[in-house]
Amino acid sequence: MDRLTSKPTPLAGFVLFVVGLAFILYVASPNEEVRSLELGEERANERRAARAEVDSVGTTELSSYGIIDAETGRYRLSIDRTMGLMVRDWRNDSQQGREAFLKRVEQVYPVAQPEVESSTSGPSLDQFE
Repeated sequence: MDRLTSKPTPLAGFVLFVVGLAFILYVASPNEEVRSLELGEERANERRAARAEVDSVGTTELSSYGIIDAETGRYRLSIDRTMGLMVRDWRNDSQQGREAFLKRVEQVYPVAQPEVESSTSGPSLDQFE
């Protein structure tokens, strides 16, 4: 009877803890069969093909020339050529190059000018003296 009412030893507690932890990790770990059933080899191949297509289109866009909109004068240059032109413009005459660059950017992406309020009813600096 003493065995049933005696306190557990530290070793028994440690063993119970390790066994419990191992069981939790086993149950929580993803099973290879479940993983392969979820995705499937066919779906994985479809995803690889789609990714390859996206990569090739991006590479083509960055390395080729083309007409985006002839009416507005928007053309696509290769990224290498574009960066070279930008560096040349900035080095030759920095102010003129910057202005030309900003003008080209504003043609493609118009910048809304902020509205200037000309009201005199706002607080004046004299109030804070």
